[in-house]
Amino acid sequence: MDITNIIVGAHATFKIGPWVTAKAAGTLVEVGATAGGVTLDPKMTPHLVSIDQRLGDVMAVPVKREMDMKLRLLEGSIDNWVTAFGQPVANKTGTTPNWTLLVDPSAGELYYQTELKGKGLGTTKVRTITTWRNYIKELTAIPFKKDGEQGLEITLGVLEETSGTGADNWFKLVET
Repeated sequence: MDITNIIVGAHATFKIGPWVTAKAAGTLVEVGATAGGVTLDPKMTPHLVSIDQRLGDVMAVPVKREMDMKLRLLEGSIDNWVTAFGQPVANKTGTTPNWTLLVDPSAGELYYQTELKGKGLGTTKVRTITTWRNYIKELTAIPFKKDGEQGLEITLGVLEETSGTGADNWFKLVET
């Protein structure tokens, strides 16, 4: 047993940027302050095989794997709004401090790469998780109220990346 392998207080940074092909390193931008951390939510759907000679299932063949990433962006930057609403960068115009975001509900599909970097095993290691191909799956209600932060709570669906080589089609975890 090695208690330094127990990760507590996983302070992390989250970066997002446009998807690029073949698992290449995209231009990722830190989203800034978040609340509630980042949650990875993997799921697997099996096809269960039951045979006449046994009462229990004898096989569980994976037929679908999916994963969501959930986070709440606290910094209401225009760039975070562009991402949260799945809008092309061209829909943002202006210069600091004056910006305009045009939100088109018929905008085409957009994909993103992400990087989640936080505490790793031991006392000094850093864990980096890179996902290659994501989409905005859900954006919850945005509060405008006196007694709370105005956060952009998003759920990203993580897709399987089919371009490039290697077994990291869903994500890559690197411990350094």
